Amino acid sequence: PRPRQKSALLAAAPTPAEHPFALTDLPHQEAEYRPYALAHLPRVKYLDYRMVDEQAVQAAKEQYQDRLQEMQEAEAAEEAAEAERQQRAERAAELAAANVGHVDAFRDEMLAEGGGDVGKLRQHASLLPLAQEFQAALNEAIDEYVATALEIGGLKREELSTFSEAFGEAKTEGTAEAQRQIAQYRHLVKRAQHDAGASGLTPSQLGAMQEANGALYEALMDMEMSQVERYGETIGAFESAYEELSKRLQETGSTFFNRARELEGAFTQKLEAAASELAEEEAAREAGSAEDEAVPEEVRTLLGDRETLTNALTQAHDTRVAQLDAREDEARAREVAALKGTIERLQADEYGRNRGAVVEIWNLVHVEHKNELLELGAPAHAEVA
Repeated sequence: PRPRQKSALLAAAPTPAEHPFALTDLPHQEAEYRPYALAHLPRVKYLDYRMVDEQAVQAAKEQYQDRLQEMQEAEAAEEAAEAERQQRAERAAELAAANVGHVDAFRDEMLAEGGGDVGKLRQHASLLPLAQEFQAALNEAIDEYVATALEIGGLKREELSTFSEAFGEAKTEGTAEAQRQIAQYRHLVKRAQHDAGASGLTPSQLGAMQEANGALYEALMDMEMSQVERYGETIGAFESAYEELSKRLQETGSTFFNRARELEGAFTQKLEAAASELAEEEAAREAGSAEDEAVPEEVRTLLGDRETLTNALTQAHDTRVAQLDAREDEARAREVAALKGTIERLQADEYGRNRGAVVEIWNLVHVEHKNELLELGAPAHAEVA
């Protein structure tokens, strides 16, 4: 590589892929390239580290000290940013799994100052403490809601995990029992073959094996029907427990949204009272021909019209309550859909398992075994003929 190509090596260093290259046959570059490569040893892997002199490495690092420091700082910043992105992604996934992924958007909606004159009014210095008080109370309510939802979400995952594990073990046991039944039948067939020898099964032996095959079919189907009944009861029990947790989560959401409505209502009342006092102060200043320059003209106009002021605040409150209602309906609909989807998926899986088992049993007994017995009885029939 030429000197101007050294930056390409540096730029490629952070990538996880490794690209082999040789430093041989470069005598005209050794004086400059070797120190550069040594300085970046954390990003360069030597096949033979016995060729690397530690003093040369230290000298090379001192030579490129400023550039190395810049790289280290940039990499540290990128690692920190990536860790933060990963943490946010994990947090978002955790909240979504507990059906509270909407809380951040909801928080922003409720704490937004709003546009127009009401938004400017809320920015008035005398009204800011009310907004801060509302923000603190709302954040506390949201934190409690999220904590409870995450706890219930954890219980739901645990319930599903326990069910899946137990259900899997039950299916494994059922499969093992079916295999034992089939193995017993196979043993009968082998013994009949041994007794018959090269002449093949006699008609009586063939009939006995066909009866055994029919008995195997009945046994396997009885086992499958028993499993269907038992698995159905298991899924039903899980559904009841899982639905109870889902209802708890929905009730938690209803409690939270009711509390949020109360906080919004109380905040609006305090805001109206404070705005009324502010309007009286503004009216007194106007009467004395002294205007508060800190209050924008459009806000002074709003404060001067009590009816318009009340209507604006009421409209802002109604908008937030409508947003609350919509968010609550969305959360409830998501939870209901999630519950329904989980149960339907389990039921569909069991239905598919049952249909597959029935088809497998039929093919085993009425196709594979039947054809095998016909072949085993063929020599005897041929000799009789």
